Amino acid sequence: MFFATSYVIPLALICGLYLCMLLRLWRGVAPGGHVSAESRRGKKRVTRMVVVVVAIFAICWFPIQIILVLKSIDRYEITNTNVMIQIVSQVMAYMNSCVNPILYAFLSDHFRKAFRKVVKCGPMGPRGPGGTRYQRASTTIIPHQANGRCHGSKGTMITVTKTTGTNGCSVVNDIL
Repeated sequence: MFFATSYVIPLALICGLYLCMLLRLWRGVAPGGHVSAESRRGKKRVTRMVVVVVAIFAICWFPIQIILVLKSIDRYEITNTNVMIQIVSQVMAYMNSCVNPILYAFLSDHFRKAFRKVVKCGPMGPRGPGGTRYQRASTTIIPHQANGRCHGSKGTMITVTKTTGTNGCSVVNDIL
């Protein structure tokens, strides 16, 4: 019973829900009824990614499920080798959660592009903040406010420079 509720039913649900999603994807008709070659390639990529994600889930969780079934019917001896096999099986099951983002990165162009954009907006890269060349900069001089009051021309002025990188990330520099 445990095998059914912890492996078979979740796997069947994942397969069923992904199948519904893929059927909707493939049955969807483009405006005008014409499906482009690019659209077909995109659908094939999505289908491949779904099949790989489901297969990896099934493969990662299967060994520990078999061990648990064998334990429940007293067919699993406790030896050093079997303990090691059980530990590796447990790690494989947990590893499934870690593997999904890696699968998406390898199988999805959109995921890779979005991930690169996020990574390039990091603190310091090889070309300065954000790791990108700079595309444009704008400088504004404004009166400095101390204690919420503007001192106008008698007070200190602040130069604010906003630089926008080619990847869309912005850096703001304040100079008193």
